[in-house]
Amino acid sequence: MWVIIGFLCLIAVLAIYSASAYFVRKADYHAEELVRHGKFLVTGIILAWGIHLIPFRWVRVFGYILLPVSIIFMLIIIFKIDLQYIKAFTEKGATRQILFFGQKIQVFEFVKLSMIIILADLMSAVPEKSILLNAVARWMRKDLSDNLARKLKFWLSLAIFSMFAIPVALENGSTGILLFAVGFSMLLLSNLSLGRWLIMLAAGILLIGGMMLFGNIGRSATWDSRVGIWLSDDIYAYNEKTAQTADAQIAIAKGGWLGVGPGMSSQRDRLSQAYDDAIFGIIVEEFGFIGALFVMFLYLSFLYRAGILAKKCPRQYPALLVLGLALMIVLQAFFHMGTTTLACPPTGQPLPLISRGGMSVLFVFIYIGIIQSVARNVDEMNAKKAESGELKTEREELEIKNEELENGNINNR
Repeated sequence: MWVIIGFLCLIAVLAIYSASAYFVRKADYHAEELVRHGKFLVTGIILAWGIHLIPFRWVRVFGYILLPVSIIFMLIIIFKIDLQYIKAFTEKGATRQILFFGQKIQVFEFVKLSMIIILADLMSAVPEKSILLNAVARWMRKDLSDNLARKLKFWLSLAIFSMFAIPVALENGSTGILLFAVGFSMLLLSNLSLGRWLIMLAAGILLIGGMMLFGNIGRSATWDSRVGIWLSDDIYAYNEKTAQTADAQIAIAKGGWLGVGPGMSSQRDRLSQAYDDAIFGIIVEEFGFIGALFVMFLYLSFLYRAGILAKKCPRQYPALLVLGLALMIVLQAFFHMGTTTLACPPTGQPLPLISRGGMSVLFVFIYIGIIQSVARNVDEMNAKKAESGELKTEREELEIKNEELENGNINNR
């Protein structure tokens, strides 16, 4: 898995060097943006390496520490709180960040990580090990029986989606859909009954669809406008609303099979978000269709490796944790690619590890560190089992030899 991450970081360096032309014109020296992104990548790798040395059972506790932090951050965004040292930050009509002592904090990154950890803990096949289930059972003053655990899993899962995904969807529809997709995938892979899963899925689709079609809350009007343009022939027109998607299509068309070469993009000067929401278009232009397929292959390989690791996990909690984190990275990547290629409505999702970013890049490395922590712990557990199995086999062989010797002695007598 580290090899896959290495290739993605290499592509990120090449893409950012070309796609950040907008910032380079304002920078003190031409490699400033490249150095900036390189620092985040190196910091992220060190962070992931350090996290992978931590036993993954502590991740469960970390998720519940993040829970109140995520709730407080979301309340600041929802109510547009403006205090001296912490306040909601609105950019391009969307409030997705807060300013904390002058530093921008990506609120939704905290929400995504917290939701995945808590859902994995909640849907664990062993209810007695779930922090949330045990806490609720103690509050209800009841023993955590299998029947009570099944009911609590359903209602608490519904509460988590209501608490996380819906408020996020009001400010960032694509991130809300991403949370729903990852969360429902985790529930489907758990031991939640299919009937209850379908009820929750139907409720989520109706809720999201209702807000987009009939609601007038949050940024529902923006969703409706983007989906309407995407479904109509206006998506192929070149105007203020479609300029970015049109320029991305031009970049893709120029790329051909092999691309124009690293650093040779001409559309980077026209794409307003070439370094972020449309960086895949620059990758296709410079590295061609073959390069685009290689990037897709890397993300799919990452998901495949996560699936193999999940299969090796002896318990459901680490398996769901790994799959949830991997799905969040890969689905976001394909969301970004789909937007660039018009396979889905225009939206703003960075390409994980590759798009220019700060905190979002670091959070992806936190995901990777947690996944690698699970891998390390699983390997250690399997090694101990193999060692104990070998000792058991040696002990059994020794007992058989002793029995044969005793039988031989008896026969000689």
